[in-house]
Amino acid sequence: MENVKAEIDYLEGVVRLMDEAGMARIDFDELRERLQAIGVGLAALDRLAEGHTVLRQDCEQRIAGMIKAIAAVDRKRDGWNEAVAQVEELPTLAPAKLLETYRRVAARFRDCFPGSFGALSPGGRRFQTDTR
Repeated sequence: MENVKAEIDYLEGVVRLMDEAGMARIDFDELRERLQAIGVGLAALDRLAEGHTVLRQDCEQRIAGMIKAIAAVDRKRDGWNEAVAQVEELPTLAPAKLLETYRRVAARFRDCFPGSFGALSPGGRRFQTDTR
């Protein structure tokens, strides 16, 4: 992040010099190099943002699926209303809060559906049938 801060400070300085009196003090070779570096950095940032979007959407969909499954087996009358509110809130959560929510919902999901995680078989191993 220090590089980004340094580039922002540099560009703010260049902007301040962009009047008739300051134009002569701008080092255009340095400006060109820094702008090229910023362009490379912005392209990398764009790729990261795309990856973030894909991962976030996947995480939100997984959480929503677990919330809906929990609501389906929940005996509370307002379970569906709570589930809808939780699902609608997901896009607004900060990344750290989204991951915290994922962990919490995943734990509740495992509690509601223990058989799907091998808890019903002895020692966590699946039963084998004799095929003789």
